Amino acid sequence: MSEYPHLKNAPIVEALLDIQVDSSPEITLPTLEKIYQSVKSRFPEKQQRNIAQFQFEQQVGQPPKMSDSLIGSDGFIFLSSDKSKALQVRLEGFSLSKLKPYTNWEEFRDEAKELWQLYIKVAKPIRVRRIALRYINQLVLPSTGEDLKKYISTFPEISGKFNSIPKELFMRLVLPQNDLETTAILTEAFGSTQKEGSLTLTFDIDVFQEKNLVPTSEKIWEAFEKIRGIKNEIFFSSITEDTERLYQ
Repeated sequence: MSEYPHLKNAPIVEALLDIQVDSSPEITLPTLEKIYQSVKSRFPEKQQRNIAQFQFEQQVGQPPKMSDSLIGSDGFIFLSSDKSKALQVRLEGFSLSKLKPYTNWEEFRDEAKELWQLYIKVAKPIRVRRIALRYINQLVLPSTGEDLKKYISTFPEISGKFNSIPKELFMRLVLPQNDLETTAILTEAFGSTQKEGSLTLTFDIDVFQEKNLVPTSEKIWEAFEKIRGIKNEIFFSSITEDTERLYQ
């Protein structure tokens, strides 16, 4: 992958690293909870991660109704004191998320790698079956929409016959990669609130791979480097130099 510039004021509002596993048949929630003792100085707030079931009901002549019910728990969420970081430990996986300010990939990756070692020591998963990186960016552009292509390269093409500026936007692209094991999902949407003279665009990139690796394999982290490169390629190929300059 090409080298891309480091944006000092990157528009990242959340970065998420996720690993899904086939769990050990012996793992229980009380066992999983033991991880908290090793991380509580960094993640002092503990929450149980609950699973809800949603059900839609439609009766003739009546509007549809939705109900939800709690069906159990599959792990825990540990939060930093300022709520900027969250560690999830689940029966079938692990994730670390970081809200802004985001510093750099190396710091984020190294902390995830350290916490992963704690997870596999306690949870003893059988194998890693999926890895993913998701970066949610929020671009605030000095645009009213008419000149959006000055800032964004990946954007719906609207026929000039409409002579209209979109008021709302939601676009989702599923982009299989050439290696046949990686998929990227790019989602673009206008922000729910807009300020006069500017435009807020959510730019969400989710890249994942299906795997079959032992949990201690260094190939997990080699794969993360690869999908991070794909994430960067999508991001920097989808913005212009004018947008880069806004966040340098």
